[in-house]
Amino acid sequence: MKKSSANIYEYVTQKKAVEDELNNPLYGYEPHLIMNDGLIEVSYEPTQASLDKSKQKN
Repeated sequence: MKKSSANIYEYVTQKKAVEDELNNPLYGYEPHLIMNDGLIEVSYEPTQASLDKSKQKN
């Protein structure tokens, strides 16, 4: 848990930015926590709105 504390902090910070619609440098993506070799990491996946917008462009 201690080795992953920075990743957990990143997740919480980015999750709040997405929810509050702040100046989010990763606009269109939302953070998710994943386990990788026993460590907690942050993975970013496109939001549903971002996927829908991408489909409309095509």
